[in-house]
Amino acid sequence: MHLKICAALLLLTPAAFANTVDLKTQLLSCQQIANEEQRLSCFDQIVTQLAAQPAVTVVPEVAATPEAAITRVVESPVIAASTQTETAVPDKQQLTDKFGLKKPNPKEVIEEISSKVTAVELDLRKKLLITLENGQQWRQIDADHLQVNVGDVCIVKRGAIGSFLLGLEGAKKRIRVRRVE
Repeated sequence: MHLKICAALLLLTPAAFANTVDLKTQLLSCQQIANEEQRLSCFDQIVTQLAAQPAVTVVPEVAATPEAAITRVVESPVIAASTQTETAVPDKQQLTDKFGLKKPNPKEVIEEISSKVTAVELDLRKKLLITLENGQQWRQIDADHLQVNVGDVCIVKRGAIGSFLLGLEGAKKRIRVRRVE
């Protein structure tokens, strides 16, 4: 009895991979059809065939060494969950260094930083370029006015829709800024 089950499983696994190769061939042949209606009909037929078959997903196994990594076929309509372990959360200094750069990871978000101003410059459009003690540079992007001097302590806060607001410690006035470096 067990021998029959093992034999059936061995026969099903190559069939699953053959279906993916056959699917690729079918899709490529549909792509070659010049008439739009016939091409669409060809793709629709393939989708109908796929809906009748059980879903096959290849999931990587987590292994101690790369040589021991294998894949297994899961026959289920539900996509298998990832088996990868989560990475460690970076420390506060790493988060501060990345503050204001492109799209943060939601687990690594800090809402504000504060640092002393080491340099203040004005560009031709009278916009501020502020360099902080931690090495970050922030460029003003709005038309508001804020008097910033070297030695002042600035607070940069996360604003709405990915924007950032820079203000001085103890003051209510803020300007909208973008991180340069």
